[in-house]
Amino acid sequence: SDSELKDLIFFAPIALNFIYVEREVDMQLLPAQQGWRLLYAYLDQEEGGRVRDRPASALFVHEDRKILCVAIRGTATIQDVITDIRQVPVPFPESNVTVDEEWNTVFRGQGLAVSGMAAAAVNLYREHIEAILFYAKKGYDIRMTGHSLGGAVATLLGVLVFKDLLDADERNECAPPLRVFSYGSPSCLDLPLSEAVESFVTTVVLHDDVVPRLTPSSCRCLLKHLLHIRETWVK
Repeated sequence: SDSELKDLIFFAPIALNFIYVEREVDMQLLPAQQGWRLLYAYLDQEEGGRVRDRPASALFVHEDRKILCVAIRGTATIQDVITDIRQVPVPFPESNVTVDEEWNTVFRGQGLAVSGMAAAAVNLYREHIEAILFYAKKGYDIRMTGHSLGGAVATLLGVLVFKDLLDADERNECAPPLRVFSYGSPSCLDLPLSEAVESFVTTVVLHDDVVPRLTPSSCRCLLKHLLHIRETWVK
């Protein structure tokens, strides 16, 4: 729709530019030109000397539009690469993050997500959930965005906070003020979980970008195709 296209254009600079800047002062000045105020940022990927699955992230507030935006950076460091390559499927969400009888079977951990990005989403959930709920209760719409790795983690983070926002939203209990805009993100969840989040997640793929198309199934098909070509050429 036209409104969704406008939203994708509006949040693209945050996902593709602002969150990638290296200096905190630039992360304040550049978004300010479009009406955003940097609330805080987590750029350090180490905690107590231990590296963990935690891509850089920041929270931006748009006072005029009453929007809180959680931005998550894509792959930029060797730590991010390690998160990317940890592709073992795990139940998601973890039962110790959010447990509620009202969740359907998918949201009670019956869905699957890749382990590295799932762990990153859990870490960011624990860091940002208080601020997210604080602004949601003040009537702000919650937006999450990211590019590549950041888009995948934003999607999984949206899964974790969906029920929390449903409880916190006093305006419309059936429609939490949550949308996720993901740009060129890799495959990060299985079909049941992807169908469960399609109401609030929009993913953009640019032309023939290979990253969003890299799944275990597509890799197997590519390998079979290459082997077939090799056998054909040998004959």
